Amino acid sequence: SSYLLFFVNAATMWCGLATWALYVWVYTPLKMVSWTNTLVGTLPGALPVWMGWTAAEGSLLDPRAWILLGVVVAWQLPHFMAIAYMYREQYEAAGYKMITITDRSGRGTAMHALLGSFALIVLAVLAVPPIGLVGTLLMVCAVAVALWQTQAAWRFVIEPNQGTARTMLRVSLLHLPLTMLLILLSTWLA
Repeated sequence: SSYLLFFVNAATMWCGLATWALYVWVYTPLKMVSWTNTLVGTLPGALPVWMGWTAAEGSLLDPRAWILLGVVVAWQLPHFMAIAYMYREQYEAAGYKMITITDRSGRGTAMHALLGSFALIVLAVLAVPPIGLVGTLLMVCAVAVALWQTQAAWRFVIEPNQGTARTMLRVSLLHLPLTMLLILLSTWLA
């Protein structure tokens, strides 16, 4: 943390310390106690985005920093719910308290993924503002990517199984880099 303080800035250091503390002292112990560990884990999973933001901008006062955090937090729900479903037996054998252990049907797991996917649609509109023709086109693309994630989550809700979970995981692996690319393009072209 002192490296970040001296060579980057204080805001980045505090984000780094918060990431570490939440991961080590809250998220990791919670894995053995409650399925809510996944929800809590979205924050230390997303805070590195803020570290990058504060390293570049120096402050979290810009609403775009919060939107970016929201994208990464929401993205983790469909991403990790797919993993939790696909490896539910292994998590149970290891003693981790995942939602998939109490949610044998997979429907609750799938609903969490769907809620995160719905949030991604709203965040796509906020993250890529429709400024001019190019901005509007990029926003439509960002919404289309979020709708693709939502469609995969909806299929998982309708029929929770290994196949639909795997598809949702694969879509999530494409969703985040595509969305980040669209955000980057909208910033460059604005």
